[in-house]
Amino acid sequence: MKIHTLGPAVTDSYRAAEQYRADHENLEVVGHPSFEVLYQSIPELRGELLLISRGGQNANRGQLGGPALPIR
Repeated sequence: MKIHTLGPAVTDSYRAAEQYRADHENLEVVGHPSFEVLYQSIPELRGELLLISRGGQNANRGQLGGPALPIR
């Protein structure tokens, strides 16, 4: 299973996903270049996990956020 979040590895979101992965076997972290790109990919990510930082901002400075959720 994969957990999708903002990349690269130096972002807080990616580091949080890595920490979550440390407690869950067989989980791969996938970084995306922006939350907008990640949101546009949701239809293809069915059955995988999504981690969005509560303090994240999109390119228009709008707030994003929430817990790690399964994509159904």
